[in-house]
Amino acid sequence: MRPLWEIEVSPSYAVAYYPRLDGSCQSYHSWDQTVSLSAGATVLPILDVDCLMDFFKSRERRFGLQSVAARGRYLWLNDVAGDKVTLTTNLVLRYVPSGNFKDPSCPYHALLSGELGLGLGKEFAHLFHWRSRLYALAAAGMGNTRCGWYRLVGGGKMHFPMQRSVLALELETYNGFGSERKIDLNNFQGYGKLAHHSLDIQLMYSWEISVWGSMEVAAKYRVYASVFPEQLFQIMLSYRLPFSPF
Repeated sequence: MRPLWEIEVSPSYAVAYYPRLDGSCQSYHSWDQTVSLSAGATVLPILDVDCLMDFFKSRERRFGLQSVAARGRYLWLNDVAGDKVTLTTNLVLRYVPSGNFKDPSCPYHALLSGELGLGLGKEFAHLFHWRSRLYALAAAGMGNTRCGWYRLVGGGKMHFPMQRSVLALELETYNGFGSERKIDLNNFQGYGKLAHHSLDIQLMYSWEISVWGSMEVAAKYRVYASVFPEQLFQIMLSYRLPFSPF
C-alpha cells in the first residue's frame, strides 16, 4: 500500500511484436504500440483505488482507446506491520470499445467485465531496508458475454538500496474458459469464446530519480501461446510520480 492519501500518477509507453497468431490458418503478425496512464491514491490505510486508461495502435486499428478500468485493492493482512504475510483482494472493472474486438491484438473478452483477485506477498528486510519480496496473484473474471478467464501471476523483487533500484522477475499465465480452438480472422470477435492460453515472462528494472519518482524499463517475452498471439516480445518504459496534497 502507498502512504495514506499519497497520489501516484504513472504514464507508460510500450512497443510489441508477435510473428504468428496460434489457432489461425492464416498468416498474421503485428507491431503494436500502447500508451497507458494511471492515477491512484490510498484513501484508507487498508484501501487504495486506481483509474487506468490504455490507448493503442496495431495492424488493424489506428491509434485510439483500448480500455478504461477502475481498480480497488483491500488490505487484509500486512507483513510490514507484523502479520506473517500480506494478503489483499483486488477488484477490476473494465470497459472496452466494441470495435476493438475485431483486432487480435486486443486481449480482452467483453465490452464490460469484472475481475476479482487474491494477492499474497512476503517481504524480507535487513536493518533499515527491505531486501527482497515474493508475491503471487490468482484472479478470475467474467464479462457481459458470459465467457470468463483466469490469470495467475508470480514473481520476486530484489532491492539495491545503495543504487536506489529494484530488479524484478515475473511470470504470468492468462487463460480463457471458451470452447473454440480456431481463430477465423474474417469473422474475429475477440477472445471471449476461445480456449486461449499463454505464459509470459517479464524482467523489470526500476530506479529512483531523486524526489521526482522513479523510472522503469521492462522486457516481456511469451514463452507459450495457444489460440493467442505467439512469441510476443514487448519493451515498456514507465514513469511513476508520487505526491501528497497535504
